[in-house]
Amino acid sequence: MPKTISEELTTQQKSFADHYIMHGDKMAAFKKFYETDNENTINSNSTRLLKNAKIKEYIKQQRQKIDEIATNKVLQELAEREAANLLSVIEKRSILAKIARGEQVIPDFISGKYGAEEVLRVPTANERIKAIDTDNKMTGDNMPTKVALTDTQGRDVPLLEKMIMEANGVKLNEG
Repeated sequence: MPKTISEELTTQQKSFADHYIMHGDKMAAFKKFYETDNENTINSNSTRLLKNAKIKEYIKQQRQKIDEIATNKVLQELAEREAANLLSVIEKRSILAKIARGEQVIPDFISGKYGAEEVLRVPTANERIKAIDTDNKMTGDNMPTKVALTDTQGRDVPLLEKMIMEANGVKLNEG
């Protein structure tokens, strides 16, 4: 099995690259893992290391991993925040029930002597009906129900035909 880029680097090269990734300072990374105080040596050797194909690839891979981890954490945090902000079905239905019963006060603004004033009011009849309608849609209570009229062989019978058949004494199955 071929070696990974990480396995192909020396411990010093990997440590240098990791420090560089974390801090972005090639000279500080070089000073930390290589013994020299000569600024010219530090500058030229750190530059040389960053041009090394294996180190460049290692840095690229590590940055991709970091980006992926950061992206996943951000997405997870956003999802958790969003979930915390969502109302449960029970909470929604409770609010709708209060509006439908006229128990939920609604803030409103009216023009007053000194500009717009906030007032609390009970829901209007239309708002109460809308709350009931919305609750019915949530629970499926607004779905039409079909009463199928069938003849003795189980075939659907249109309404006009039904009336003619009943007038002639034919029995129909309703269900």
